[in-house]
This record gives sequence, C-alpha cells and structure tokens, in this order.
Amino acid sequence: INLANTSRFSYGETDYEWKIGSKLLKNKYERKVSSVSDQNTIIYNQFSPSGTLDLMSLYTQFNAKYDIYSATFNLNYAHYKLKGFKPACDDDVKCFPQGDASINLKEGGFNPGVLLSAEIIPEFQPFVSYAHSMRAPNSQEVFFSQNGGNSMNPFLKGEKAQTWQIGFNSMRPDL
Repeated sequence: INLANTSRFSYGETDYEWKIGSKLLKNKYERKVSSVSDQNTIIYNQFSPSGTLDLMSLYTQFNAKYDIYSATFNLNYAHYKLKGFKPACDDDVKCFPQGDASINLKEGGFNPGVLLSAEIIPEFQPFVSYAHSMRAPNSQEVFFSQNGGNSMNPFLKGEKAQTWQIGFNSMRPDL
C-alpha cells in the first residue's frame, strides 16, 4: 500500500512541490514440503523457515525551482520487522546456528537527503547530492542461503550508507 499526496504552488518566481506519503509492505513466507521421489531434495534443502517481513515508511519530499536552479529535500523514516523460525540442524549437517532459533529482527531510522542542481543548458545540468540511507535485510538474505545452513545469518542487521554524488546530466533529443 502506498498513499501519497502532492501539493504544487508558487510564490513569486519560485515554484514549489511538496509530497508526503506512507508505504506499507507485508510479506508472509511459509514452508511447504511434499514427498518427492528423490529424498535428497528434502535432505539438502531443509532450510525454508516460515515467517513474516513487514516494511513501513513515512516520507516527505520538498522541491523548489527558481530560474535554472532547483533543490530537492527528502526525509523518510523506514522501519522493518522480520520474524521467523529456523529449525535445528541435524547432527550430521553443519550450520550456524546449529540449534533452532526464533528470529525477531527489527530496526528503524531516518533517511535524509538533498539534491542541488542547475540546468545551465539541456546538455549540461550539474548537480551535487547527499543521502543517508538504510536498507532492511530481506528473508532471502537471512534464511535462504545458497549453501545450505552454512551461510544463514539470523543476526543480520540492516545496511546503512552515506552517499555523496557530484556530476551532471545531459539531455539531447534525437541524438
């Protein structure tokens, strides 16, 4: 679900746009194993835990444009909750953690950003930007490894980044 509202207005020679919204994403995953002719399929694919992943975000974006200059300011709050259960590994299978584990990962944080640009000519639009961001781990990264239980990570934390960009965009129709 994504609900958003955008307001546009002008004051003097400056045009403004303000967007505010919220996103909600809910995932449910469950294990379904049926008997197959090759029992190795079940033996070597024993990690399919059941659980949920909920992602929630509140966001706002404010744009101001004056003559050739524009500025965009972003702020969002993102929160995730990943829950599930990892069954214990058999004694003859090495995995981490070896025993069963209830997974309950959750984290939230603010993610601000700013972008300043100028459209000097369509072929040369320099910009500079900064963003602080976070990304939630997904169920694939926590539970469903490509190496059985050896690379499962029920203690995984969200990724965080601080990104600076300096560059330019160029646009030329029919080039």
